[in-house]
Amino acid sequence: MFNFEESQERLDRFEFDLLPDIHRKINTGKSGAEIYLVQYIKKVEKKRRRVPALVKITTMEEGEREEAAYKMALHLASEAEMNHYIPSVLDIKTFENQHAVMYEFAGAAESFTINEAVEKQMAVDYSGIINEALNFINGWGVEKKKIVSPYDHMIETLGTERWETLFTPIKELGADTNSAVLSFHGNLFPNPLVYLYNKNLWKEETMYVKHSHSHGDYHGNNIIVTDKNKSDISIIDFAELKQHTNLFYDYRYLELHLLLDCFPLESSDNQDKWMEIGSYVTRDLMKELQQPHDIPDGIAPFDKILPCFGAEFIEEVGEIAVKDYLPSYYIAGVCAGLIYARRTKINVLNRFAAFVYALFNLKKALQCLNIGLPNEVSLPLSWPADRESKELEQIIQEKLFSIYAQPIVNTLTKEMEYVEILTRFNSKSPDHWYDMARRDGRLDEITIATCEEFVRNANDLKALKIKGIFYNLEADLTKETIVKCIELLKQTQLSFTIEITEHVKKDLVLWKSIAEEEGVALSLDDFGEKAATELEEITVLQPAFVKMKRNKLQEYYNAIMDLDRQYIRKMVIEHVEEEELKQLTQDGIKYVQGWLCSVAKKLKDIDADQWNAGFLKG
Repeated sequence: MFNFEESQERLDRFEFDLLPDIHRKINTGKSGAEIYLVQYIKKVEKKRRRVPALVKITTMEEGEREEAAYKMALHLASEAEMNHYIPSVLDIKTFENQHAVMYEFAGAAESFTINEAVEKQMAVDYSGIINEALNFINGWGVEKKKIVSPYDHMIETLGTERWETLFTPIKELGADTNSAVLSFHGNLFPNPLVYLYNKNLWKEETMYVKHSHSHGDYHGNNIIVTDKNKSDISIIDFAELKQHTNLFYDYRYLELHLLLDCFPLESSDNQDKWMEIGSYVTRDLMKELQQPHDIPDGIAPFDKILPCFGAEFIEEVGEIAVKDYLPSYYIAGVCAGLIYARRTKINVLNRFAAFVYALFNLKKALQCLNIGLPNEVSLPLSWPADRESKELEQIIQEKLFSIYAQPIVNTLTKEMEYVEILTRFNSKSPDHWYDMARRDGRLDEITIATCEEFVRNANDLKALKIKGIFYNLEADLTKETIVKCIELLKQTQLSFTIEITEHVKKDLVLWKSIAEEEGVALSLDDFGEKAATELEEITVLQPAFVKMKRNKLQEYYNAIMDLDRQYIRKMVIEHVEEEELKQLTQDGIKYVQGWLCSVAKKLKDIDADQWNAGFLKG
């Protein structure tokens, strides 16, 4: 949720000379960068006018790299008289470990990124905007026609470092490293993990490629539409700028990222649709010259967007040269797909979809080069969700999880007063498996299974001198499941507080009524994050405790103090550093939790004497 006052305060710390005022937040990038549309006062013909600008805040390292790349990009674009696409820098400031740049911006208050337009399905000229974005790629570099080895060119486009580190993350997506051919969804595809590391399979074929400049990170959040009526755009973030590379890499990168950023892949229907999209974006563009291919149904607004890439490619190379450059167009798609798929911190469904995109493009590239597939095939690939659904079934049936506890410590007495009960799985994080269960409609089932397991082992806590336990329940459970878990917890004879973990918005009325009917206390988990950001939750639920990470305390401290100063004494602060403890105590914070006190431990492994002796006494 966008907090205007907090964002303006953070912006003011950079002390920009032009004193920008935030109008709205445009987006938060994948790296955590923040982009704001702001206004500042400028004298125009002796009159003071408020004019728009852009401010981007990122880490010092990223900012300095982007600053150097920006200068090179502006120089290259100026040589080609394309510099009007790149906003001028008004000021650069730093604060602590952050870097902020303020761009001159010839846009209006209603400016938006391409991603925003697609996500909100705005009524705009998508074809005009995409064509303008591709026009910049076509025009800002001097093109050089080269004849290259497809294999060597692929490694050059990927970059040697990426090529050397592709194997493990791609293998994790399920690719069989022992077969040159992969089976997926009834189709046969060449295996990138074989073709990328065996030059002999390419049979010394060559291809034409257009060498030019590459933005390198040409996704929809780096392209800002400044005038939707004219389809005018501004382009930012040239940190991945590369010269003398495949002209069409940015084409395919933008195409893929728009799809992965804005096309939902969770449902099996949309996963089937992804196969249609993969076939369409690798359609035979030679035949496109005579008869346009049918676009898949039900993918608006991509029905207006995807045709632009192939059409612009044909226009750029000329109809008589389409066949010559098609292999390099598809090789660019292979590289864009694999670079995305190797990013292990990104959603695995999106990574797998990017891998499938690369499979379609590699298959088409080999066809264009007349390189056939060997007569072999691996076990079928499957979407990660399919594999994980089976694993989730096994987790529930075989109880492949363990129950842990972590102490909650009084900052004044240094003694443990409560413990939080946590579930840990043998593979991947709890959030991952609860999200999977939510998607598969098994959230209630896994919740009851873990609660029953805790109740069976609750006697392991009897030696602890505690007032009670905190027990986590997901916010969107059914009433029947919540009540069932409360009934189970009552069997332990332990005093307990239900800690509501909120990954989706909770029903305040439902939770309030359950708490009153069952006579149980509530705690809000991770307040200030995910879906738990509204003070209304405190006023309506009147929880016994509010848990919050240390980095969120400053943001909410005064508001909670104004609401009810007694809640400061009911807060449990997590992720606390030792040097912060004294200040927290002075601020009235009574409870802390985290590694500073103790890591979470399996119930049977808890040293009761050690925990009963207290913490933070060194």
